[in-house]
Amino acid sequence: MSAKDFFKNKKVLWGIFVITLILIAIGIELAISVSKTKETIKWIQTEAKNQIVPALDWDDSNIRETFKRKLWMENLLLLSKNDSMSLGISLNDSIMQVQIKGLPLIKSKITHINPENFLSKIDEQDYAFLFGKPTLIKEGIANFTKRPIRKMKVIAGSDAQPIDTDTVEVKRFYWEFITDNKIRIVINGCSLPSDTLHKKPSFMMDRARFTLSKNMADSLNYIPTLFLWMPDNEAKAIYRALPEKINVAIRN
Repeated sequence: MSAKDFFKNKKVLWGIFVITLILIAIGIELAISVSKTKETIKWIQTEAKNQIVPALDWDDSNIRETFKRKLWMENLLLLSKNDSMSLGISLNDSIMQVQIKGLPLIKSKITHINPENFLSKIDEQDYAFLFGKPTLIKEGIANFTKRPIRKMKVIAGSDAQPIDTDTVEVKRFYWEFITDNKIRIVINGCSLPSDTLHKKPSFMMDRARFTLSKNMADSLNYIPTLFLWMPDNEAKAIYRALPEKINVAIRN
């Protein structure tokens, strides 16, 4: 075997090894998610017992959608009474928006949702507990600053020129947060179909990256996680517009 063939085979084996690790990580995540999501659902069901919900024929899709739409509109009305900006996420319409006083200021299309039927099998009582009122973001991390830091470039014989860090750092937007009703939402930026460099998001790689970034303690405290992909620049604009403490209305 020549040295060229040896290194070629070594590269292929390394690629197979990396893919295997990713698949194992995703498998572990799914196994943990099944177990821990059941625990979270038990907590939701215990807490939801105090929720007063009228008797509904939940199996009737028209009644179910009307009830969900009613709660969504009531949540937006509640948020409209607050002077602070808030976030609205409608999985039904694939829309995310920043709103104030009931008026959307920034609206963006959610291009991909995973899992597509997020918490779709819960009953009306659990649904009312989870989505029947605005929730608060408890904690979150992002790879993007709310206020751009301006650096100065000094050129000999001329004045200093500002450089916007947005043009320096071009990494994809990432924002992960947990609400006070135990839902984690992970938002990934992606390119638009009209962009010359448009590539379909790698769902497997993004989910694997999320899984590998967590330590064992995070995994053992697994909660239902929703992954969203949306245009990168629009996701950044939404994040930058929002205050530190955010109320969120969600409809699935």
